[in-house]
Formats: sequence, structure tokens, C-alpha cells
Amino acid sequence: MLREQFLLAKLKTGDEFAWKKAFPELYPLATGIAYNLVLSKDDADDLALQALAELARPGCLEAADISTMERLRGYLAGMVRNKSKDFLRKKTAQRRGEGNVWNFSDVADEKEGELGIDAPSSENLLQNVEQRETKNQIQDILKTLPLKEKVLVEGFYLQGHTYQELSDMHSIPVGTIGVYLSRALGKIKNRLQPVRN
Repeated sequence: MLREQFLLAKLKTGDEFAWKKAFPELYPLATGIAYNLVLSKDDADDLALQALAELARPGCLEAADISTMERLRGYLAGMVRNKSKDFLRKKTAQRRGEGNVWNFSDVADEKEGELGIDAPSSENLLQNVEQRETKNQIQDILKTLPLKEKVLVEGFYLQGHTYQELSDMHSIPVGTIGVYLSRALGKIKNRLQPVRN
């Protein structure tokens, strides 16, 4: 017990030798927690190292009111869990728009605020006409969405904001952003479905 208190006191001063001594115990704990959440050894290693580096910053242990090594382990576990969840949210947000989810990044031309459509060529004239019709329909459907859904769809797909940025801007929990976007995309797909069949 006395040895742990001494080690903790040294860690609080930023003693490099103390951190080297604590690392073999703290690092496996951190990577194990991260791996259980992100299921990738490389990502878990990165997240564990980020958390440990943050923990080793001067003043971090004092600010967190760490008084025992057990509390230090618990605090580290919480940090790693939070970093892992943020990592997963960001990864999920980056994947949105791929696969079967509609991508609206080309619906509006930011410079002129008009629909951005390629100049027609002889081989893709029909495709451009269909694309123009679909974009017009999407713009019309966007106008009919509830304000929250419309703002989030435009923010995510047209302006390229992340879930976290949208959450901060509109005071909506990060996990709820996906619900609103999914709901809005479902409405858009349902309204476009009769036209495409």
C-alpha cells in the first residue's frame, strides 16, 4: 500500500521512471478495455496510448483528484471507454453515406446554391436527365421534412459536418443524430420509390 502511494506521488510529479514502472500494469488494462469495444488490436493500442499520454500530462492526476492507484486504474478505464466510444461514433459517422444510404453531397452547388449537374454528353444524356429529376425531387422532399430532420440532413450530407459537430451545434445527443438522419432518409426513399419503379 505504501509502495503504491509512493508510486502515485511520483506519477503526479510527472516522474518518467515512475511512469515507466506503472506502464506495464496500466497499458494492458487500457488496451483490454479498448479492444472489448472497438474489436481491433491496432485501434485499441492507439486508444490506450492516447489515454495514457493524456493521463501523464502535468496536472491531470491532480485535476481528476486521484488519491489511490485503484482510483487511477478506474479513471484510466473510464477514459479509455470514452475514447473508444468516441472513436466508434466517429467511425460510424464516416461510414454513413456509404452502401445503400443516400449520398446528398452533390445535391447542391455551394457556390451558386443551385443543383450541380454535369453538362450532358451524347452517351449519358438520359442519365443526366434522370439525375436532374431525382435531385429536384430530393430538394422538394427536403423542404417538406420537419425542421430538425432537414437541418441535420443538410448539415451532414451537404455541409459535411460530423455527428459530434451537429450535436454541438444543435444541442442534440450524438446518438440521436443517427435516428433523425435515418428517419429522414427513410422518408426521402419512400417518396422517391414510386418514381423509380
